[in-house]
Amino acid sequence: MIYVIGSGPSGVSAAVALVNRGAEVSIIDVGFDLESEKAEMLRQLQTEDKDEWDPDAIAAFKENVVVHTGGVDVKYVYGSNYPYRGMDCHQPVKMEGSKMVRTLARGGLSNVWGGAILPYRDCDISDWPINVEDLAPHYRAVLAFMCHSGKKDELSELFPLYDERYEMLRLGTQAKSFLNDLEENKIALKGESFYFGSSRLAVGIGPPRGSKDCVYCGMCLYGCPNWNIYSSAFTLDLLKSDGKLSYYKGVLVDRISEKNGEIIIYGKRLDDSSKVEFRGSHVFLAAGPVSSTRILLQSMEEFERPLVIRHSDHFQIPMMRYKKTGDVRAEELNTLSQIFIELIDRSISENTIHMQVYAYNDLYLTMINRFLGPMANLLKGPVDEIIGRLLVIKGYLHSNISSHVSAHFEGGNRSRFVLEGYPRNRARMAVRKVVRKIVRNRKYFRAVPIPGMVSLGEPGIGNHSGGSFPMKKKPGEFETDELGRPYGFKNLHVVDSTIFPSIPATTISFTVMANAHRIASTF
Repeated sequence: MIYVIGSGPSGVSAAVALVNRGAEVSIIDVGFDLESEKAEMLRQLQTEDKDEWDPDAIAAFKENVVVHTGGVDVKYVYGSNYPYRGMDCHQPVKMEGSKMVRTLARGGLSNVWGGAILPYRDCDISDWPINVEDLAPHYRAVLAFMCHSGKKDELSELFPLYDERYEMLRLGTQAKSFLNDLEENKIALKGESFYFGSSRLAVGIGPPRGSKDCVYCGMCLYGCPNWNIYSSAFTLDLLKSDGKLSYYKGVLVDRISEKNGEIIIYGKRLDDSSKVEFRGSHVFLAAGPVSSTRILLQSMEEFERPLVIRHSDHFQIPMMRYKKTGDVRAEELNTLSQIFIELIDRSISENTIHMQVYAYNDLYLTMINRFLGPMANLLKGPVDEIIGRLLVIKGYLHSNISSHVSAHFEGGNRSRFVLEGYPRNRARMAVRKVVRKIVRNRKYFRAVPIPGMVSLGEPGIGNHSGGSFPMKKKPGEFETDELGRPYGFKNLHVVDSTIFPSIPATTISFTVMANAHRIASTF
């Protein structure tokens, strides 16, 4: 028996590869799910057309979201925080100057991600023991089971599509106007090291979901009522229904050992706290960068050793367009990122800087109204003027210039795990240079950053983290080989971002999935 620990994107991608090899596979997972009441509301919506949806259900799905100028504090889905449920109880951590999101949910953080998928470039993983050529067939394999949208454009020269089956989501009027301005100034922007194109998203139609197309309901950031945004839980459910794997839910893994060619998983059942063991030939660890690091340190009985979790710093640049788009509130939209911009300027960073452009969504209106308070109703005209011009860039930096997080057990006490953030001034300086460069090229963007509104997230924000057990050609202690095997282990393979030697700025989940598929296909 081969065991996979975790049902997020990396675990499910490894499971797909293993099943395709004819292996007997079981996934071990805590597997928290959406509350039954909201799950029933969701099922009801999926039987109806958009204009029949219950307004009370939609309001319930928008509950609990707290938004401010720096973004959303915690991203809920369908008004629920179930993706983060149980972490403080079952895997408590002490955050010191860091903000790392962890999950015990079925499907992991793919329940709340933005769906952005863009592969890595060789120049951004030059410190890895593998290259993009090694990943390419596995990017294709992932796209064979994951729905996706996009198009062939200028970005395809830098970031191959790896599939011919892309379909393009409809751009909103605001995003289309901005993209047209970029296209008109493409040569000038390229001369300034800006490359752009339509976003690539894990959005579309595919099993085991229904057959409804995107209905442009604007609910993307709250949870898609029709399940058009991919979650690894979809693939897990399909594998289960086809009888291709077993699924052990409600089990929290503590540590792993290897004896006489057999690998043993030690954990407990959450329903009664009873201890449980699983024995098999191989284990694929896919619990996420924090939980996998913790499990590995506990497995090695290393309670004094601090490890570095590398991070791609996240920044946000609100922009005001020169030209207003009218009546954006009434437009039927998808509210995920609609445009990608890549900045490749070695005077700012040796590596790619990735930016995702978001047009109007009703969270902007919520944020503005909260800021204005009772004056909001009196200033409806100016508010409409603002939201008709407002775009938000969410950007990422390479880990080489970003903050990092130290992960360690406090005082050697295995019950107290600490995540301590270390910001870097290089990241702050890089963001300032990006803003200045956009300002200098504002006539090409036909937009300008809003003074005083640019923000840089705390270490860990954005969920682009990993690298505490980096892959090396010749691994030593606290490192892994090209198949994700930690030093001293033969049949344990770590397949999430824990093993990334560095964290490029471009979207992490797609490469996490491809690398997990690579390891499970070739071990």
